[in-house]
Parts: sequence; structure tokens; C-alpha cells
Amino acid sequence: ERQIRKSPLENTKLFGNTQQRATVYSRVEAMAAQSGLVGFAWHALRDGCFSDFADKLLIVDYDLLVRKPAQVMKGVYQFLELPEFQHDFDNVEFDSPAFDQNLGIDGLHRVHKQVQPRERKTVLPPELFEKYSNMMFWRDLKNSGAFTLVPSN
Repeated sequence: ERQIRKSPLENTKLFGNTQQRATVYSRVEAMAAQSGLVGFAWHALRDGCFSDFADKLLIVDYDLLVRKPAQVMKGVYQFLELPEFQHDFDNVEFDSPAFDQNLGIDGLHRVHKQVQPRERKTVLPPELFEKYSNMMFWRDLKNSGAFTLVPSN
């Protein structure tokens, strides 16, 4: 939503039509729909967590990654059974301008140089934020063979 608000007149391919793009409510509904960009990924991830291949799945919680990147990456390498690589979490670079330009939303995949938590106030209306704020099922996976790196309660 922040990216859309930066360039509200940009014609992004993230939405199928002008009605989906018109308001924050229609944008969230379109993205969260079962066939939407976020909704499809959420359902596919949930499906994978309870599939026959769940033991091949590693879920990394973003909040934990940005708070404890070295610890999380150690867990990733253990899961992959690979030797650890020493990362410099103060000098990360990634951008995909051609991909983002094709989507019509500049900077969508641009990352900050330093891996660290960035507290942000939501730009969503309160009822939308509340509706979607408790959907992080991976933080409490029961009866799944998936491996998770999530904050401990």
C-alpha cells in the first residue's frame, strides 16, 4: 500500500482493473482474494505446510529475520545442510528495477542496506489492519512437518 501511495497515478499490473486499484479497500480485497497475489501465496503456503512435502519446507519469519539475522541464517544453513556463509548484514544490496518497471511499481523489490527492524505505523484503515493482523499461521504450526524459524513466545 505504501508503494501504491508513493505513485498513485502509476499504472501497475498488480491489479486487474481500475475498480481493484481504486481504493485501499478494493486493493486489499483484490490482493487478499484466494486468487490474488497475496491470497494465493498465503493459501499455497498453508497447503504446503500440511502436504506430504511439508518436511522440505522452511518458513522464515520476517520479523525474526530482521531482528536476529545471523541466528536465522545459521538456522537456514542447518536446514539446508550446507556450510555457513558469513554475511555482512550492514551492506546488503538488492534491487530489481526491470522487474519492477514491468509491474509498473518502482522500487517494489529494493531493499535497505542494513538488515534491521523498521517500526512503521500502518497505513491501512483500522478495520482492515485488524482483519488481517492475526493470519500468521506459521508462528504456531501444529501437526505440520514444516520447519519454522519464528519468534518464541
